Amino acid sequence: MDKLIELVNIVNRNKVKSIGVIGRPSGNDTLLNKFYDAIHDQKVKTEEEALVYLYGKSNNKKAYYKLKHQLKERLLNTLFLIDVKESKYSDRNKAYLESQKGMMALNFVINAGIARKTAMWISEKLLKTATKWCFTEVAITTARFLRSYHASKSGDRKKIEKYDQIVRDYQELYNAEILVESFYCDLVSYYVIDKSTKRFIYDLADKHIREIKRYDPKIKSTRFYYQKAMLEIAKYMSINDYQKTKTLCEEALSNLNSFNYQDTKAIVAISYQLVVCCVQLKQYKEGKKHIDIIIAIQTPDTFNWFKAYELYVNLCFHTQQYEEAWKTFDKISKNKKFRYLPKNVKEVWKIFEAWLNLLAQIGNISSDTAAKSKGKFRVSKFINEMSIYAKDKKGLNIPILIIHTLLLIQQKKYDLLIDRIEAIEKYIHRYIKRTDNRRSYYIVRMILEIPKNDFNAILIQKKTEKHFNQLKQIPLDVSSQSHDLEIIPYEDTWALILELLS
Repeated sequence: MDKLIELVNIVNRNKVKSIGVIGRPSGNDTLLNKFYDAIHDQKVKTEEEALVYLYGKSNNKKAYYKLKHQLKERLLNTLFLIDVKESKYSDRNKAYLESQKGMMALNFVINAGIARKTAMWISEKLLKTATKWCFTEVAITTARFLRSYHASKSGDRKKIEKYDQIVRDYQELYNAEILVESFYCDLVSYYVIDKSTKRFIYDLADKHIREIKRYDPKIKSTRFYYQKAMLEIAKYMSINDYQKTKTLCEEALSNLNSFNYQDTKAIVAISYQLVVCCVQLKQYKEGKKHIDIIIAIQTPDTFNWFKAYELYVNLCFHTQQYEEAWKTFDKISKNKKFRYLPKNVKEVWKIFEAWLNLLAQIGNISSDTAAKSKGKFRVSKFINEMSIYAKDKKGLNIPILIIHTLLLIQQKKYDLLIDRIEAIEKYIHRYIKRTDNRRSYYIVRMILEIPKNDFNAILIQKKTEKHFNQLKQIPLDVSSQSHDLEIIPYEDTWALILELLS
C-alpha cells in the first residue's frame, strides 16, 4: 500500500486532467479529432490539403499551425498509453517497450524524492527484465540506482557488491556494443546512396574486426554478436565473395539462435545478406525459404517488411517469375505505408516498376495484368524521378540506363535512342571499367552496337557474339560488381533486347 500511496501523490488528479491525449471516441467532432481522422483515413496528405479541409476558403494559417502543434503534442502524450502487449510485437520488443516505459516511471519517482520504496520496487523489476533480455542500458541504470541506494541507506555490503558487479559487467558489454556499432555505421554509410563496388571496404572492415577482437565481454548479447558478424559480412561482400559471405551468415544465424531469446532485428538483418548470397549463387529455393522466414517474423508494414518484399521481387526477376513479381509490386505499391519509405528505397521500387511495365507490354506478363499498366507509365517521368541513383554512376544508375534503353526500343523511339547511345558511349569510358564492373561493361558494349547495325537483330547478334560469350564466362557469383546492378540477369536482359528488335 505504501507504494500506491507514493504513486497517487505523484500522479494526482489535476496532473491526469492536464494530460491531453488523442483517440477515436465516437461522436467526438472536435477540430483536433477531425484533423486526426483526416490523416488516419488519408483524406489529407499535404499541408495545403489539410488547410483547406479544416478551414475551407478562410485560409487561416495561424490557427492551422497552432492546431498542428497541439495534435503533435497529444500524439506524443498518447504514445505512453499504447498497449505494447498487442500480438504485433515480438516478446522481446514487448519487454523492451515495457522497460522503456518503466524507465520513465522510475525517473519520475526518483525525482519526486520521497518515493524510495516505489523506486526500489521499479528498479528491481526492471533489472530482472534487463538481465533476462540483455537490455544493456537499462541494466546499468537500474543496478547503479540499487547500488547507490544500498550504499547510502541500508549499508548491505552483499547487495552493494552484487549490484556493483552487475554495473561493471554490463558497462564492459556496453563499451563493446558502442564500439562495434560505430564501426558498423562507418561501413554501412558508404552504401546508402552509392551501390557501386568498394574494394577499400575490405581493408577498412578488416581493421575494425581486428580492433573488436580485443573485446570479449563477460555478458553475451545478440546486439554485440550481430554487429560483429555484420562487420565480417561487409568485409567479404565488398569483394563479392558470396560463398564466404553465405557461410558467415549461416554461422551468425546459428550463434544468434543459440541465445535463450530471439532478437528479430538481428536475425532479419543477417538473413537479408544470406538471401542476397543465395540469389547471386543461383540457390533460389534456399533464398525463397529465408525470405519466407523473414516475412513470417516481421511486423507487417514496417521498413524491414518492405525490404523483405524487395528481396522477393529481386528473386522473382532472377527466376523469370515476372507474373509473381508484378503481383508483389502491385501489393506493395498500394500499401498505405509505401509513401513513407525513404526516397532511395522508393527509387528501387520505381526501377522495378519500369522493368515490369516493359515486360507487361511485350507479353511476358499476362494480358489482363498488362492491360492495367497501359497508358499509366511515363518514361520521361520515371527518368526525372531518379534523383538519387541517377548520381550513382558506378552503381544503380546502370540498371536505370539499361531499362531506359529497352523502353525506347520497345516504343520505337530510335531518334531518342541514338542520342542516348552517344551519351552512353561517353559514360562507359568514364564510369564503367572492365576490371571493376565487367558484366556491366560487356552488356553496355553490346547495347552500343544497336544503332551501329541499324537496329537489325540478326546483325547485332552477330556483332556482339564475342562480348556475349565474355559475359557468360563471368557468372554472377564471381563477378566484381555490386549485387544490386542486375535487376534481371544480363543474359536474360540481352535476350529481351533481341526480342524487342526482332
